[in-house]
Amino acid sequence: MTKGLVEVDVIKDDPTDNKYIECAIEGSADFIISGDNHLVSLKYFRGIEIVTPDVFLQGFESTTGH
Repeated sequence: MTKGLVEVDVIKDDPTDNKYIECAIEGSADFIISGDNHLVSLKYFRGIEIVTPDVFLQGFESTTGH
């Protein structure tokens, strides 16, 4: 849970998606995993990689050997 102290205005086409980026920044996340095109099209934001579930799982499987 985050406190909601961070605010960004990155996604102009759907401003409601900004809350996911804000939460990830505040929570020091490494990834945002989403199927939302507005988020995924960013690819990276402030060092946070934004990927689809499929891409994330492919990377996870390659590092674990499963």
